[in-house]
Amino acid sequence: MMRRFGLIALGLVVFLVTLVVTVPAPQAYRLMGDQLPAQAWGLHGSLWDGEAAVVVVDGVRIDQLRWRLDGAALRGGRIAYRVSGRIADGEFSGHMATRTGDPIRLTDVRANLGADSLVRLVGATDYPATLGGNVDTYIREADVEGERPTWIDGVVNWDNASVSAFGESVELGSFGVRLDTGPDGELRGDLRTTREGPLRITGDVELLLDGTMTGRAAVITTEQAGENLLQGMMALGIPDPEQELDIRFEGNINDPMGFHGHLE
Repeated sequence: MMRRFGLIALGLVVFLVTLVVTVPAPQAYRLMGDQLPAQAWGLHGSLWDGEAAVVVVDGVRIDQLRWRLDGAALRGGRIAYRVSGRIADGEFSGHMATRTGDPIRLTDVRANLGADSLVRLVGATDYPATLGGNVDTYIREADVEGERPTWIDGVVNWDNASVSAFGESVELGSFGVRLDTGPDGELRGDLRTTREGPLRITGDVELLLDGTMTGRAAVITTEQAGENLLQGMMALGIPDPEQELDIRFEGNINDPMGFHGHLE
């Protein structure tokens, strides 16, 4: 009798889950839209497998958002989705999973975005310079609880970095940061040069939840350094830009123009 009761209960659960995930996405949004932290347009498919032409989350626009439920995760009591979409001039994809009482687990997250688009996306102020190059991000695994990452393992690379302002452009090189998480939720990273260019950099950075960034770096110019770069460094108060420099810097990513540093 108990075995039969268990089978019936299991059957009902499977039926209800199937009913929910096969509800057409537009109908589900009409029912729950006012309870969601996002606005969506152009919905197609279902909660199991669907897409939205446009989704806006906290003022950030996501285009061509697609999602597909990972049915295998249900056997472990987790709800998991594979998602992808476009933000500004870039795109992203990844796997996200959670269950009651657990943080959100992100895995195999990949994103590519123009450096200038990224800074303007997260920054709260305008600035007169234009950043060149692309920012590639790979998050192997991360746990997020609320707005706070409790653990992260990933890499962020800025390829073909440059800065342009007042009609002049300065090539910098290609750099990367290996990320992990500190005990208070701060992001920590090892900064390095990923491909030989005008600047060779090694160091470390720390990013707090409010956007405050601090770090230190050993910087030296190479034979590829152009005259614009050397003159720009001297204009910043560096008397001999061809010597190795030990720099400590701090600022907030929400205000790129507010960053400042000093030589040690």
